[in-house]
Amino acid sequence: MQIKSTGIIIALGLILIFLIVYTLLKEDNPCRDRISYAQVDLNQIANLDELFAPPTKEEIKKTISDWASFDLQSDSIQLIEKYFLWKRNISVLAHYKNGVIHYGAVILPKKTENIKKYPTLIWANGLNQFSQSVSLTSRREIKELCQSLPNHFIIIPSFRGQSLEISGHYFCSDGFFGDAFDGATDDALRLYHAAKQTYPQISKKTAIYGVSRGGTVALLAGIRHPDIQTTISQAGPTNFLGKEYYDRYGKQYKYQFLSQTTNQEEIRSKLLQSSPVHFIDQYDGKLFLLHGRLDKTVSIDHARSILKKVTTNELDSLITNSGHNAYHVSVVVNYIEKYDH
Repeated sequence: MQIKSTGIIIALGLILIFLIVYTLLKEDNPCRDRISYAQVDLNQIANLDELFAPPTKEEIKKTISDWASFDLQSDSIQLIEKYFLWKRNISVLAHYKNGVIHYGAVILPKKTENIKKYPTLIWANGLNQFSQSVSLTSRREIKELCQSLPNHFIIIPSFRGQSLEISGHYFCSDGFFGDAFDGATDDALRLYHAAKQTYPQISKKTAIYGVSRGGTVALLAGIRHPDIQTTISQAGPTNFLGKEYYDRYGKQYKYQFLSQTTNQEEIRSKLLQSSPVHFIDQYDGKLFLLHGRLDKTVSIDHARSILKKVTTNELDSLITNSGHNAYHVSVVVNYIEKYDH
């Protein structure tokens, strides 16, 4: 009995030592203090009726034209670090544009041959105003995707103002954290382009999956890039152009859309570019929409508005009696695999 007790004490002591060493070695998140609400009331005198008026055909056409002319090419790309996690090789890419740096992870297939092409999944993380990082080591979704899709490249961007975290190491991307939808889509697409240049084995058979903010990014990326043949959006906001969203999301909404400029045309443009419901008729790939009827963060109306306007013939949806954080990774993996064979 005494020997057993001694063993337990030794084991607890080793765990304590490990936690102390890990804490000492773990870096601070350099993006931690990026959020400031100091300017959220910058636009108190904005004309909300004009700001939230339905978009015109000219505005829709201009947005589509702007997206078409977006430059995916980075000024430079560097493979700056390699990791081995969940029996997969992971590369950290840094890609630069006009002096601005962004980071992303590329998880390689378990076995990679130069002569073969491999399907790709882009994973777009959700938005957490209190945690300015996307963590590969603590997100069970990423772990399950890695384990369930061994023959895929998996690309994970850190969006602007956000850190990529791997094994306690942080890589902080430049930019305004509140530029969280169309700006984040820019980041995802530019990382995807950089990954294809770095790994020519990446095929054009690309899917994107995102939850919450990531669901919005998934829809926008699918609309904007022809390589994305499969879009999976779970619980994503689909429209910000309306006073009901301004009222619902309060300070966070003001931070994201109203704290950078007083130019109403620029604000309206950003709102429209962040609202995929107005452009979903441009998407003709496979679309899988997931949402919970009991979602109190992003109401089911966001999904319903997409279902009313989508024109693709390859549409699937799963509406459940769940809330915002329902876990559907196994369903998503099955959906992806159905189109990979």
